[in-house]
Order: sequence, then C-alpha cells, then structure tokens
Amino acid sequence: MTEIIRLRVTAEKAVFYKSDDEGPNNDADMQYMWVYVRGWNSKKGNIIALPGNPYKTYEWGAGEKTIVVGYTWNYNASTELDFYNGGSYDINQAQLKLSVYGEETDNIGEDEKAWGHLKLVGKNNMLGSHVVKCESDDFGFKAHFTVEEIPFE
Repeated sequence: MTEIIRLRVTAEKAVFYKSDDEGPNNDADMQYMWVYVRGWNSKKGNIIALPGNPYKTYEWGAGEKTIVVGYTWNYNASTELDFYNGGSYDINQAQLKLSVYGEETDNIGEDEKAWGHLKLVGKNNMLGSHVVKCESDDFGFKAHFTVEEIPFE
C-alpha cells in the first residue's frame, strides 16, 4: 500500500555575512530575494518531479534594500510537498532541493546575482534544520530552513 508523506519546508531567514558594494563604506543594495523548493519522488528507481515543481516559496523584489553584515532577512514562508512511500515508491530515495537567489543592484558596473542550492536525498536527510549558502562578489548570506513531517489529512 502506498502512503503519502507530507513535508512542510519552512524558509526562515537569511543572515548576511558579507556586504561590500564596490569599496569601503558602501553596503550592498539587494533588489531581489527568492526561495524555491523542488521535490522528486522515487518510483522503481526513477526520479519523478512532483506536480507543480518548482514551488516559489518566497519572492521579494520591491525595490532596493541596503543591508549590512549581520542583517537578518526574514522569509517566514513555507511550502508543503507530498511524497509517496510504499508499493513501487521509496521515500528513502526521494529528493528535495532547497534553492535561494539574491540580486544586488550596482549603479556602476554589473548587478551581482547568485544562487545557492542544497540537495537532500531520503526522508531522514530531508528532515531537520538546513543552511544554504549564497554568495556573490558583493554579498553573501546563509539561508536557514526547517523541514518537518506533518499529518496528511
């Protein structure tokens, strides 16, 4: 019998450890911050994307926000994904990918863009707290996630 395993992926926050926009005393001006979550079931050894992939969990692009080292950007956003287990499905081979994106505007030169990704395989590796690093020449942050199993109703 196949059961549904529902996971809630919560993007909690991003903590900036780098902010240097072309010289001293010039912090990064973030223009975009995104969080995507992707999931794949494993059926008879084949990896099958969950319907709706990718899930845009968080999106901000409301102008420029100047950030400093130590700044905490609160996402406070979550996505629920349903995985299958049993029969021809194996939750221990299912995959979850956490992705973050940041873009910083420059008045001089090119805008700085960066992605960070973390791929987790198997339910036991998916559950718990995770950190995804995202870095460009001008900014760097660590995004914090929590993944928990919740009842399927």
